[in-house]
Amino acid sequence: VVSDQKLCVAMIRTVVLLVLVDALHASDTCKHLGCGPYRPGASCQCNWACSKHRDCCEDFNTTCAHHPPGPHPGPAPAPHPGPASGRWCANPAGPPGGPEQLHLALGNAPDEMTVTFATSNKVISPSCSVEGLGKFHAASRSYPQGGWKGLLHTVTFRGLKPATRYVYDCGSGPRTFQTAPDIGTLPVKLAAVADLGERCNRPGCGNATIDRLGELAKAGAYSLLLHAGDIAYTGGLPCVWDEFFASMEAATSRVPYMVAVGNHERFYNFSGYRVRFAMPGNGPATENLWYSFDFGGVHVAAFSTEHALEQQAEWLKQDLQKAVANRDKVPW
Repeated sequence: VVSDQKLCVAMIRTVVLLVLVDALHASDTCKHLGCGPYRPGASCQCNWACSKHRDCCEDFNTTCAHHPPGPHPGPAPAPHPGPASGRWCANPAGPPGGPEQLHLALGNAPDEMTVTFATSNKVISPSCSVEGLGKFHAASRSYPQGGWKGLLHTVTFRGLKPATRYVYDCGSGPRTFQTAPDIGTLPVKLAAVADLGERCNRPGCGNATIDRLGELAKAGAYSLLLHAGDIAYTGGLPCVWDEFFASMEAATSRVPYMVAVGNHERFYNFSGYRVRFAMPGNGPATENLWYSFDFGGVHVAAFSTEHALEQQAEWLKQDLQKAVANRDKVPW
């Protein structure tokens, strides 16, 4: 009788465990997500392009076989994108301390600027101070893909004056930045790069470009840095993002660093790109994939060649129509 009771208890525990496991994964099904639309942040998809991009939920064929197609932002990465062979990081799980990897971006309003930085997961509720304005607290986040265990923090500075130099400190020493000029101001000096990876000792590394960007930013030779995709070349190693941002900090801690996504950010469904940046406008809604901003007399629209253009076309059309209507103030 005792052995039968033990067996019965064991069977009940097994059933309960299976139910719990099934509940945990219930959200990763087409039955739960629904067929047709792309679901940002979901671990699998349930629309017409998921077969092509290899990110379908397991029940896609049975649940969505007769459902009309919907848009897909793909391409998604291979199911298990592995790290590039022969590459390694000093701290593969993320920063051992911090703050580090500071990079500025324009805010949602003319009197705002943001700074994003990385720390270990032991740094809780960090803040930055700006001379003359006081202390500003961070909003924190992370992502687990690729085994990365650090934290990312974004601080929004508010109450800034246009075209004014400020000193700020996020705990790693004072830095300076200059705010954007008044909307409509010309000329403005922008630097633009694309296809730029971290400092390294392999053929093709962008060390000279990285050094020059830092020198010119320190000298005040340009006011904003555009990076048009293919950022860091992580090869599937999230920690390469850390090394890239560390190598770029001489520039990006001084001028706004505005980005667009490229195909080399595709690993883990673009998680590194989507989480590590904080672009303005509708950047939060699209996870930095398409957005726009004005800088002085220049209007900039960033969109993704890696995601379905039909999802972006109407937004881009409306954005450019507004830009044309505002061309007397922002002509470029």
